[in-house]
Amino acid sequence: MDTLEVYIRQHSPWERLPKKVQQGLNNSKEGWQREVIQFSLRNQLRWSEGLVRQYYSDEKKYYEQVVRMAKEGLMLYPYHLADILVRGLRVTSFAYYSDMIYDLMAREKSYDSLPNFTARDVVRLLAIGRNEYIDIVNQSKSAAAKNPLLWAVVGARKKNAIWDLLPKFPQDTHIDPWWLVRFAFFHDNEVFSEEEQAVAAKLVQSKRVCACEMDLALLRPLYKKEVVYFDIPIVETDCVSGIPSPSPSCPFPSEACLPFDLIPLGLIPLGSSST
Repeated sequence: MDTLEVYIRQHSPWERLPKKVQQGLNNSKEGWQREVIQFSLRNQLRWSEGLVRQYYSDEKKYYEQVVRMAKEGLMLYPYHLADILVRGLRVTSFAYYSDMIYDLMAREKSYDSLPNFTARDVVRLLAIGRNEYIDIVNQSKSAAAKNPLLWAVVGARKKNAIWDLLPKFPQDTHIDPWWLVRFAFFHDNEVFSEEEQAVAAKLVQSKRVCACEMDLALLRPLYKKEVVYFDIPIVETDCVSGIPSPSPSCPFPSEACLPFDLIPLGLIPLGSSST
């Protein structure tokens, strides 16, 4: 582990750094602060739990920068920060990948620019693989051919054409019974039934609601409307301990109802959270 990383993770202020480390930073306190900020942003550390909060006072701007750097680097959505990104910035994983794909298309970049794991998550949420990507790009170019002069003069027309062709809702996803269901937010101008509002109210008031405690007929539409998101409660010491008999009220098959006391890191599913 890099020496600076050790001291950053230990929350060491400038005054407590060894003289050798200070000299490596040209005895610059400002240089140390820059290292802390850049390391925290690159590693997507929580602002409230890190040394960075002493040097970067604006929490909202910090997380906006985390999202911007992750998106520009074509990285996976920061699922471990979902509670902050979704509720605070209204940046869901679906919105994150929609913006990423939109930007790649607008800049005429290849789908192969995406790292494998990012591409896999894009397919999971947007159902856009290489073929779908090429098809959307071709459709947007076809729209340009209908009025090339306006297309050349007004760049926004190209961007609007691409955006109109992107999916408007996340794809249906497999939901494990032990996933925690979290309230995200209500979208402006969206119409919700009384049942949906009641479910949202329950989630706001409850600290821990598992998917198997909810009616899937209500949960799935709320997920597609991005009113809820899923939190996968996994920590580094977790491993599968066995397969119990599911609750009679659980709508999931018994083989899916696994308790996760201790899961080896290699088995952690995509998008897991330690919160």
